[in-house]
Amino acid sequence: MGDIVTLTCTVYGGSPPPTVKWFVNDAVIDDTSTYTGGTTHNSYTFTAVETDHHKVFECQTANGVLQNPLSRTQFIRVFRSPNPPTLTGPTTLTTGTLSKWTCVSEEGYPAQNMSMRLGSASFGKGFTTNTRRVGRKSYTVIGTLYWAPSTLNDKHMLYCDVYHKETLGPNNAQTVGLLLSVKSNFTIKTPRLKYEPITGQSATLVVEVIIGKATKVSWYKNNNLIDTASNSRYSGGNYQTPSLTISRVDLDDAGSYMASVTEGRDKRNTSIITVSPKGWLINNACIIIVSPKNWLTDVNNLNFQNVS
Repeated sequence: MGDIVTLTCTVYGGSPPPTVKWFVNDAVIDDTSTYTGGTTHNSYTFTAVETDHHKVFECQTANGVLQNPLSRTQFIRVFRSPNPPTLTGPTTLTTGTLSKWTCVSEEGYPAQNMSMRLGSASFGKGFTTNTRRVGRKSYTVIGTLYWAPSTLNDKHMLYCDVYHKETLGPNNAQTVGLLLSVKSNFTIKTPRLKYEPITGQSATLVVEVIIGKATKVSWYKNNNLIDTASNSRYSGGNYQTPSLTISRVDLDDAGSYMASVTEGRDKRNTSIITVSPKGWLINNACIIIVSPKNWLTDVNNLNFQNVS
């Protein structure tokens, strides 16, 4: 639409020289033919507009000798660039929640193509298009995306691209986008904040993921990262098993522990978990539990002295 169109009708020979005229719906629109060297032609020039779509132009020639004019017809289609697309849907979301976005492109001819993408990654599953012809002059394309984002998609752009090679070129697109804000409902729980294990036994510092799915777990003791891989007494403490188990507890395991649990870009830290191991002393057939710091014991007389 908007292009300059020239229709040329050429007739060879004829005596006397014929007339050449252009018609639309049996009405003459151009009768200015010229005759040169035995050839008669008529060129009709116009600017294509919406109403010219599917219009039939007829060239007729006659010279008074023919009983009926000779004619040829030309059918034209007017390509229309679609209107800029619109993209609607939520922009503030909670991770894992299935949501719907709709992209609408109207007034294209022939039918336009549509795709949706997150950044540079196009959607396949969950994205569908519906193409509807509007009368004889244009198409409307509606794209629908169903998708559940995660916090990894926070601050990413969701785009809708419309392609129409006839008017925009093969590699150009009309693009509209929405900036997404994805919040987490990630929730963890620590049922206990104090443990008093007996030395030599095992203790499991329990962390539970209530909502969401852990992607990384780090444990700290007295603000120092615990390297669970280098100490065989530690097990768990990872995204598969967030709880940390300490085998063969000894008095040196006393301290303040904390777990940092991550889901995507979202992080939750536990409160301080206090571990206070208790030791066993065996003397004269008596078993006595001893706290690690503040007590000296006279086992024979069973007298305890607080030295704090």
